[in-house]
Amino acid sequence: MSRAAGLGAALAVAAALLSACQEELVAPGNCPALCPGDAVVVYDTTLEAEPLGDSTFVGYTSRGFGAYFLVSDGLPGVPEQRGLVRFFARPDSITVQDTLRAYAIDSVIVNFTIAARDTSVKSLRALFYRMPAPLAVDTLTDWATVSGAIVEANLLDSVVVDDTTASPAVRMRFTEDDLSRIAIPAADSGTLALAVAVRGDGPTGARFIALGSGGPTFTTYVTADVADTTLRAQVIFRTPTVITWVQDVPETVDPDLLTVGGAPSARSLVRFRLPDLIRDSARISRATLEFTTAGALPGLPSDSAFLQARAVLVDLGAKSPTAAGDGEILLGPGPGGTIAIDATAVVRSWLGESGLPNAVMLALELEAASFIRPIFASTRAGGTPPRLRLTYTLPYRFGGQ
Repeated sequence: MSRAAGLGAALAVAAALLSACQEELVAPGNCPALCPGDAVVVYDTTLEAEPLGDSTFVGYTSRGFGAYFLVSDGLPGVPEQRGLVRFFARPDSITVQDTLRAYAIDSVIVNFTIAARDTSVKSLRALFYRMPAPLAVDTLTDWATVSGAIVEANLLDSVVVDDTTASPAVRMRFTEDDLSRIAIPAADSGTLALAVAVRGDGPTGARFIALGSGGPTFTTYVTADVADTTLRAQVIFRTPTVITWVQDVPETVDPDLLTVGGAPSARSLVRFRLPDLIRDSARISRATLEFTTAGALPGLPSDSAFLQARAVLVDLGAKSPTAAGDGEILLGPGPGGTIAIDATAVVRSWLGESGLPNAVMLALELEAASFIRPIFASTRAGGTPPRLRLTYTLPYRFGGQ
């Protein structure tokens, strides 16, 4: 065969191969081993909580250990509450230049801050009463003791609360002739203890800051008995050693319902049972927890608290460790109904062989620090039990499988 003839034959073979390849590319789908065998199907299902697998546990955070303390006056559905604060003792001498010095009091300032109040109730006043001496004021002091001290003879001051400020400061200042009102009897050994109440034009309440910036302070400005005039002006600053509240009736928990909040605080553990197909193979696109209230949600109007659904790391009942903040919703006082919480992240953590327990722990973000105390129906009683609504897909079935 000549060189030219051989080249022509090679070109003919190449053209034939190219033609065959082009034909395959434009042919109808011919990939049964690679293409999905079915259209994508989105499934929706609703699971009820595992029967008798939901319970309330009490005792996580007690009064006096939360970020706020509560004071109420006639709020519907809320116990009567009075604040109780005891400051660290003020010494009868002060150290200046490494020497204890006597001092004369020039003025005293006592500060509180209200974190939340019902702004629709006007003419709100914060009332402060001296707890009479000698009296041991601590977290065990009861309602009868505090209410017995709230009489005109013990009134230290009545402060009008600013209506225009979201978190108003409440300040008492005593100077000159007023100092006798804040004088601490010898029997109290330098300790100032106060009962706190509120009054307004109607039923009301207030949530006072207990810890950190805005918490109660007791500041005494003094002139020390020292020759150096530049060192005479001194300040004695005291913070609370006890800060709590008392209430007229104790909170109770119905074992057939799910309670969250209060003081000592309650949490509710709710368990579900995922079908094996979902747990092992599903891709969760959305998960929503639904809880039905057992009645209205009482509380302080215009105040609110976050209800959290936390993933349970190990199911140990009341002592189950949790991951905070996986799903939450802001609750306020109202008629109640169905509460829905986006729990997609929580439910995704349940999937697979190493998934977390199929359970959530309901808790308030700030415990022992809110008027809100939701109560929900359970699998035992109270109406619609807790439910979990799932939207999910299953893996594609490829051709030949």
